[in-house]
Amino acid sequence: METLITLLSTPQSMLLSGLLFLTFLGIFQYYQGKISPGKRLKSLDARPGYTKAEVADYFETIGPNGRELYRFVVGRIDMIFPLVYGFLMFSAIAWLYREYGPRFPLLIGLFVLPLLTMAFDYVENNNTLRLLKNYPALDDARVNSASRITRIKRVLFILAFLPVLLAAAVWCLRWWKML
Repeated sequence: METLITLLSTPQSMLLSGLLFLTFLGIFQYYQGKISPGKRLKSLDARPGYTKAEVADYFETIGPNGRELYRFVVGRIDMIFPLVYGFLMFSAIAWLYREYGPRFPLLIGLFVLPLLTMAFDYVENNNTLRLLKNYPALDDARVNSASRITRIKRVLFILAFLPVLLAAAVWCLRWWKML
């Protein structure tokens, strides 16, 4: 475990994971523009939750081509993204643990947050793919369950991203003091 923490906590790991994360955000923005050209629609996973009517409206609005592209994004690109942001989150937590672990040994418990976030993201992606497959025959229970998973993933993502922000803030403060 110590070797993994040492590898993940290097500045190179933090920089690489941060650049990969930003690259994926750009890829998602690009495809969002292709899925709903000229419209500022939020995909299901970008919403705080959704209803059956909202899912049906979104799928209808993006049309058959948009749904096919959305299926590609969720089924391919968004299946890689949890690994990317997980790498970033693990790197930040590893760095914080390496720097402050002796004073705050419970920091090791933070490693569970990215794992939970990633797991919920994969469940969310599978739910979205099922909704796309079953459209227009959407089931209330499946939509409600999918929406609940999305809300849980969102909360977990925010919690798991806090160490990234904290590590970035500490780095910036240290850099600023060096000037």
